[in-house]
Amino acid sequence: MVVATSDQSVGAQWGCKGTAITGADGQVVGTGAQNTIDIVAECTTSNIAADICANLTLESYTDWFLPSLDELVLRDLE
Repeated sequence: MVVATSDQSVGAQWGCKGTAITGADGQVVGTGAQNTIDIVAECTTSNIAADICANLTLESYTDWFLPSLDELVLRDLE
């Protein structure tokens, strides 16, 4: 797993407040990318964290996503 070394979304909203996003509930390692896809598909608010990740190109990578809970914990263990 690769992580960005700096925050890409300072001040960005996390998502569509008060809106349930269907399918964006994966918690295990490997579900963060699909969660991000689901958030972007159902939340049309621009410049939310998921949208920023989905459209980010950094260090030649273009497949950025918000981590699932277990992916976030995994990163903290390294």
